[in-house]
Amino acid sequence: MGITRSGVALLLLLAARTSHAQIAARVRVSVQAAGKQLPEAIVVAAADTARTDSAGIATLSIDTAPTRITVSKLGFRPDSLYVTLRPGTDTTIVLTLEPLGIELAPVVVSIARTEQRIEDVPIRVEVLAGEDVGEKNAMRPGDLTQMVAEIPGVRVPPINAGAGGAALRIQGFRSQYTEFLTDGLPLAGASDAGLSLVEVPPLDLAQVEVIKAGAAALYGPSALGGVVNFVTRRPPPQGKRAIRELNLSQSTYRESDAVTFIASPLTRQSGYSFLGSVHHAPVIDPDHDVWTDTPGSTRVSARPRFFWVGDNGSRVLITAGYSRDSRVSGAIPGATIPGDGTFVDSLRSSGRDVGSVVHLNLVTGTTLDFHLATQLSSLNRV
Repeated sequence: MGITRSGVALLLLLAARTSHAQIAARVRVSVQAAGKQLPEAIVVAAADTARTDSAGIATLSIDTAPTRITVSKLGFRPDSLYVTLRPGTDTTIVLTLEPLGIELAPVVVSIARTEQRIEDVPIRVEVLAGEDVGEKNAMRPGDLTQMVAEIPGVRVPPINAGAGGAALRIQGFRSQYTEFLTDGLPLAGASDAGLSLVEVPPLDLAQVEVIKAGAAALYGPSALGGVVNFVTRRPPPQGKRAIRELNLSQSTYRESDAVTFIASPLTRQSGYSFLGSVHHAPVIDPDHDVWTDTPGSTRVSARPRFFWVGDNGSRVLITAGYSRDSRVSGAIPGATIPGDGTFVDSLRSSGRDVGSVVHLNLVTGTTLDFHLATQLSSLNRV
């Protein structure tokens, strides 16, 4: 019995010495990135975890068996290596992490007549896109005023107060020196009483492109102040689900909007989109002085578009639009004004337009671009 106990004690002693020898090694891991020490990196070795200090150093105790050391940090590509250490030694290891490259989708603009990457355009172009467009659309779904009002250097002052119109001014230039485009086409009327911005819903917009001054060489003297181009969304490619959106909203002043947008592929190379809207706003007189502070309006609009893209990069866009608007201002309908009895200012407008953008890449290497637009509008005061 005594021999057995001695044998067990000897085995336990040997196991303890072996275990002590396996954990007797210490390693200092120095983590670097771009030639500088990297703090707050996570270093893992077997069951031991440490974080690098302000000098980019982490110290761990590991066994002498082959051990994998892994270093990671958010924004950097992880790195690891296997080490085998001798008992009782202190070892320093240097690991260099490479930053993760974030590849952003290129921003393509068409405000300079042809589609180009924004960094290739010879003049400065500001772009409002993505979540910013969605946010402005949610804030003001019935017209474009909110979409451009917060762009630096762009102002949207009210004009023709009786009709509730709005102008577009860039860097102080009057509105007649600002070119207003949709997909590169001048579809807004030249004499629209400032109704272009307040009659078009933004649900179909993909981005807004702005050139502040310096655009007269491209668009003539009407663009001395600058150019604002509203770019619409394209249909998804064939095989993708069609886009169908419906936006219903009503403000605290009972201003109601119903806007729908549909975009769908037709073939592998073609597709269509449709934007339709109905708007109604009652006459508002919050101070009860008989005169309207916000004119009442009723509007309907529709705009179909056809898109075609060739295998060689050629593109065709064909669009048509129709809108009809009726606005009431002046005195509250039915109210009596001392002296004159009553005064109601009624404005009725309608517009029709057709436009096309053609970009052809010929086999000779020549590129042909056509921008065609025509419009017919009427404005009657009743």
